[in-house]
Amino acid sequence: MLRRFILLAILLMLAGCEDKTEIAREKVKQMGIPFSKNAFVDHARKGNAAAVNLFLEAGMDPDEKADNGETALMAATLFSHVETIKVLIAGDADVDAKDKFGGTPLMTAAWKGDTEIMNLLLAEGADTDVQAQIGMTALMFAARENHIEALNLLLEKGADPALKDSNGVTALMRAAFKGNTQCAVALLEKGAELDVRSNTGETALIYAAQEGYTETVSLLLDRGADVNASDNEGNTALSKAVEKKHDETSQALLARSGIKLE
Repeated sequence: MLRRFILLAILLMLAGCEDKTEIAREKVKQMGIPFSKNAFVDHARKGNAAAVNLFLEAGMDPDEKADNGETALMAATLFSHVETIKVLIAGDADVDAKDKFGGTPLMTAAWKGDTEIMNLLLAEGADTDVQAQIGMTALMFAARENHIEALNLLLEKGADPALKDSNGVTALMRAAFKGNTQCAVALLEKGAELDVRSNTGETALIYAAQEGYTETVSLLLDRGADVNASDNEGNTALSKAVEKKHDETSQALLARSGIKLE
């Protein structure tokens, strides 16, 4: 008797779920929205949290990808739709899902410097060190775009500053290449290596010097960067600065190199 009662309860529960799913699908239809993966992702992109929630209630897989390889969470993150992101997370969307380039929502949020969304994703266990197809990490995006708050958040959550992309470039090198001194300071304080080299031999100092970022060059020198390090073609930070006619940067490097001009 008890077994029959349990079976009946399960059947009633399943029937109730089916009813809710059908009701949600009918509501989606009444809104004039096709029940498709592309429509689902599109409404996430538009920030239509109510429609996204209906899709989920109607049985849509939260990690379904549109034809462009984008999930709803990726689309909502790109356009900073916080409420839609919350709906998707509540619906068990994968915070580490990758697009066709290997990018994740956390990388997108870091690229935009959106710490509110980053915190939502990190609270759900988003991987700080996952790498895209070209090796980029969320930390590298934050360093490149000079988003110091985003960068500090990632470092606090344990992001690894030693990781390299497919060209052997680190987050510190990206900060140096763009003259993002504040980001470089934060990375160095978390143990980023000064004189590590890219695949073609550049160091953070060489990158900063060739772009003429004197403040960043001075920081790296103050922290002990090798002023005489050369890339695979024999170029030093000084030769790069001179070649690009960055006079102020050249003078800063000369003062540390021990070279005396007549």
